[in-house]
Amino acid sequence: MPALTRLQLQTRVSELINDTTNSQWTAAQIQERIQEAQETFVEDTHCLISTTPLTVVSGTRTYTLTSTYVLDIIRVSMSPYGVLRRVGEYDLDQMYPGQDYSLVTGQPQYYFYDATGTTNLLTLFPIPTAAYNGLTLSVQYIVEPTAMSSDSDLPFNSQVALNPYISAIAYNTAAQLLVADNDPNKRTKAKDYIDFYKQSVSECIETFNALRETTPMRMRGGRYFKGL
Repeated sequence: MPALTRLQLQTRVSELINDTTNSQWTAAQIQERIQEAQETFVEDTHCLISTTPLTVVSGTRTYTLTSTYVLDIIRVSMSPYGVLRRVGEYDLDQMYPGQDYSLVTGQPQYYFYDATGTTNLLTLFPIPTAAYNGLTLSVQYIVEPTAMSSDSDLPFNSQVALNPYISAIAYNTAAQLLVADNDPNKRTKAKDYIDFYKQSVSECIETFNALRETTPMRMRGGRYFKGL
């Protein structure tokens, strides 16, 4: 399936909301909402994933993950000890009542993620001791899609495998614009567009989950058809 550029998405949205002359919504306004819809789809599906290695340093509990904005962390493992569990700071307060958990040292078994500031911080618990110095943390995370700054740019960081789902961006954008219009007659159409978006999200999740499974999709009783 061919990819749609930002300009083609903008045109598609204008058609969906029946505003092909951009008399109600300017091109800039539509483009802004296309960017929002692109990020929403990635958040809903976890379709853009990257992995980065970090080196464990004895006595260091907090690490800067990457300069790229991270929507969320999916998985953290420490070789050769396996997967670390995610935990919230509140949970650590409950696990260590009356103690300062930030001073506990040992083998890292948990992590928590802080994206409230300008950097993406990954904190290990307990603080690694010398026995774990130099080990590798493998951090798998959801990537924020690159903003489309020109009309020829493609969504989803130009990932070809995501081409079948690009239309979902247009439908979600169109739905949000129709709802913002505050016209009851347009809300039914907006609901139909959201239903299409949700179907695309489900199909994307199903496809990418299958790709991560042990058995190839085409080995499960013939060819794979979404929605059948």
